[in-house]
Amino acid sequence: MLIPEEWGGDTVCVPISALRRQNLDTLLEMILLVADLLEIKADPTGPAEGTVIESKKDPTRGPVATVIVQKGTLKVGDWVVVGDTYGRVRALLDWRGQPVKEAGPSKPVEVVGLEDVPRAGDKLRAVKNRREALELAERAREERERRAPAGVSLEALAAGEERELRLVVKASTQGAVEAARKALEQLDSEEIGIRIVHAGVGDVNESDVMLAAASRGMVVGFGVGVDPAARRAAENEGVSIRTYEVIYDLIDDIESAMLGMLEPEIVEETLGRAEVRALFRTSRYRVAAGCFVTEGRLVRGKLIRVLRDGK
Repeated sequence: MLIPEEWGGDTVCVPISALRRQNLDTLLEMILLVADLLEIKADPTGPAEGTVIESKKDPTRGPVATVIVQKGTLKVGDWVVVGDTYGRVRALLDWRGQPVKEAGPSKPVEVVGLEDVPRAGDKLRAVKNRREALELAERAREERERRAPAGVSLEALAAGEERELRLVVKASTQGAVEAARKALEQLDSEEIGIRIVHAGVGDVNESDVMLAAASRGMVVGFGVGVDPAARRAAENEGVSIRTYEVIYDLIDDIESAMLGMLEPEIVEETLGRAEVRALFRTSRYRVAAGCFVTEGRLVRGKLIRVLRDGK
């Protein structure tokens, strides 16, 4: 339990507002004061250790992780393990976006050169070589895969394994979001509760999946698509994603699950993706599309979706 100083405790509390920029300088002063009083120190020598506070996939630089170094010194060229991914530090950028050669304790830097995007909260460790980095990353990945899935499915609800269904709702328009939210909240009952963790407009993305994983929920979409990164994250985290074109189908599925009468799920498996580069008219009514495969493979006889401007 944390007790503020005003109430006789030893926890420094500073009322701030980032929006109005109130007391930000006071907060920084208090942090430095507490650090001096507690004599908080870190050893700048030896292999670096730190924590990821944010990560993203940059279109030009690839996976980028914002890391605060807590021990040792991180240098350009170091091999690092970050959660269940690894890489060699190609570049370090400070808070102004300027390149630096190394980062010591308490210094935040953007790390470029990882194989994949890590999660916020993942630990960073500098190691001797690529082989050690790869072994540690694979060991962490296997450990994560052995853990129970974080998400929940409608099948678990129908089987009576869950008593509250937590949902991340995405729809094509704000009006559709409100309609879906209102319809779902009306299904709430004493036996099984429904809680909308988040509702928003647009396709299902990776952030939606991670939010559902953190809350042990699932993602439902109404009239929207699912981007590739979200599908990969859902597979890794064990989160169920269901999309619907008709709101009544969404409501019927949730209601059937609550009654324990859910029909088998029809799963759409994405085999590959391609970009149309040119069109060739083969006859008056037929057009052939010259495509460049960007992911997976295309198989004769399978169904396709044609997307233009994301629709």
